[in-house]
Amino acid sequence: MKEVLKIFETTMKQEVQSICIFPGGFSNNNYLINNDYIMRRKKIYIQPFYDSICEKGIEEFLKDKNITIPCYYIDDKGTKITPYIRNGVRLLKNSTYLDHIKLIARK
Repeated sequence: MKEVLKIFETTMKQEVQSICIFPGGFSNNNYLINNDYIMRRKKIYIQPFYDSICEKGIEEFLKDKNITIPCYYIDDKGTKITPYIRNGVRLLKNSTYLDHIKLIARK
């Protein structure tokens, strides 16, 4: 937990006022910080199904495309800080893959 606090406070330049474990994440530990941010930390490295360096490149590519949430921090180990989206809806939860592609394509 100390490392989570250190990464957040150094990166975001703000003190952690509150932190709790956020449920979910098969290969992640997720933390809700200050009720405004989610920090994801990888539990295990599951190559070839996950490549944190590739994900970092994809985040960099998508940041100005307006089709994903902002990513405030991502490193080569898969640690990531994003805003907490209250009442967020997963597009894939109740739709087919094709429906998801159509929604993205409309943007």
